[in-house]
Amino acid sequence: MMFTPLPHRRASAAGALLAILAAAGCGGGGVSVDGDEASAAASEPDRLVAAALAPAREALQLALDTGRFAILEAPALIEAGADLSDTLIALPGRDGLFALKWFDADHDGALSSGDGLRLDAAPRNGARPTGLHLPDLACGAGAFSTPALYADLAAAASDSTGTALSGTLAMSYVRGAIGERLTVGCGAAGFHCAAPAGDAVLDSLDLTFELQPYSHAWTLQVRATLAHARFGSLTLQTTTPLRGALRPDGSPGPAESGRFVVRRAGGGSVSVLFTGPDSARLRADDDGDGIIDQNLPTSWSALTAPPAV
Repeated sequence: MMFTPLPHRRASAAGALLAILAAAGCGGGGVSVDGDEASAAASEPDRLVAAALAPAREALQLALDTGRFAILEAPALIEAGADLSDTLIALPGRDGLFALKWFDADHDGALSSGDGLRLDAAPRNGARPTGLHLPDLACGAGAFSTPALYADLAAAASDSTGTALSGTLAMSYVRGAIGERLTVGCGAAGFHCAAPAGDAVLDSLDLTFELQPYSHAWTLQVRATLAHARFGSLTLQTTTPLRGALRPDGSPGPAESGRFVVRRAGGGSVSVLFTGPDSARLRADDDGDGIIDQNLPTSWSALTAPPAV
């Protein structure tokens, strides 16, 4: 997925919006934990794993789409005058169109270090403005980074499993002949993912993702701490990097090797070991005593499918 420019459409004067996340409450915030998370984790270890994976995957996809846009699309749009014409952009999985704004800090007429970008959605029915804000860019040949990607994105109204995102990510993206490399962290206020299956806040994130077309593979390493409304405080960590093949269109296929562990603050853990193309074993230690209580087959596709609400 990528942001889709619509260069022949123009925003109205109402497209000049307030700065994203200027108001309190647009950052990560907390979540309230419902019920007995230990019981829920023991009875649904697969959903516990999916709940821990989902926020990191949302942050990864948003950062990857943003990096690709900043390297591939934004410079061409700016050169064509998008800074004056308010070109509209479609964001994957989001309603409406977003007006592109460019802040040329050094007045050099090109997207360069120190500049800023914004994608602003026109507010509906008096709602506050939403979108993306990328200040203090660092740009180079095939490289892009920002210490603060501010996000405030509502879920698409037509998507019953969609996730609203708000908070701050730090990211660095490099694209070259040998592939793509993305690193992502989250800001001090956290990164909030509001989903029908349960809200979650990433408190910390250290993620590295690589796409390697020459070897037709992708790799992922991640460590994250989060609070989930159903499962409480969790830690997600890859103990062996996850690796999978690229599909014919270049997108990542299911994980085929690697291992990660999800640990609960109250005790207990679930590990997932990938053993082949979309095949894995899930091993759950429900109470943290070191004894495996559940040993179940699973797969990347099952763990990343939209959860039933």
